[in-house]
Amino acid sequence: MEFSFGDPLFSAVQQLMDLPDKLERQLNAPTRAYVRDRRAMANTPMDAKELPSGVIVVTPGLKNKIK
Repeated sequence: MEFSFGDPLFSAVQQLMDLPDKLERQLNAPTRAYVRDRRAMANTPMDAKELPSGVIVVTPGLKNKIK
């Protein structure tokens, strides 16, 4: 069985393989959100002090009402 570029089956497979960028971004949305959030958490400055009873975490710029 030979396939050529004009073959309808080959054309259909080629269209399926060429996913538009928007569709690809939608399919990878949870992964992109995870990476974005992970980077934000890694870049957030904080001070941690270990005590015998636990750990105290201080994030500069965060209001006391939120803590």
